Amino acid sequence: EDGEAFKELAVRQNAIMKERDEVDRARKALQKQVRSMNVARTPDEDVWLAASPYGREATTEELAEQDEIYKLQQQRLKLEESDLFKRKEQLELEKNLHIRELKRTRDEDRSMFRDHRLLNDRYFLLNLLGKGGFSEVYKAFDLREYREVACKIHQLNVQWTD
Repeated sequence: EDGEAFKELAVRQNAIMKERDEVDRARKALQKQVRSMNVARTPDEDVWLAASPYGREATTEELAEQDEIYKLQQQRLKLEESDLFKRKEQLELEKNLHIRELKRTRDEDRSMFRDHRLLNDRYFLLNLLGKGGFSEVYKAFDLREYREVACKIHQLNVQWTD
């Protein structure tokens, strides 16, 4: 199950989609109005007028401005959606790294070498790096050469025979 951050992203994404649908619908209605408008030239003004949903006549310039506003709103919403997608990818990466660390910690706690920190009086096991089918790899400190090393410890099943 995803956490609160993922839920907040989903809510915001739904809000963006809803807002984008509203802007798309309004822009299409505006374009339809421009295509089918009754354009008339006023006798006393050198301005083209069109029927407007705002209760007054709107100039073609005002309609063009409104269309530009809708375009800018669409661009803003696309940018927000892109930012949300990047944030979601980042959260997925953090989630996967966290799950991986939890599994590594669990494997380290279950390891048969968790209580045997000193191997061969030379290697002091620090922490588990990874675990495979037949072996475990530990970050260790070499007490003779005074440096960090990786120790791969193979485990054989007691039930196996030659």
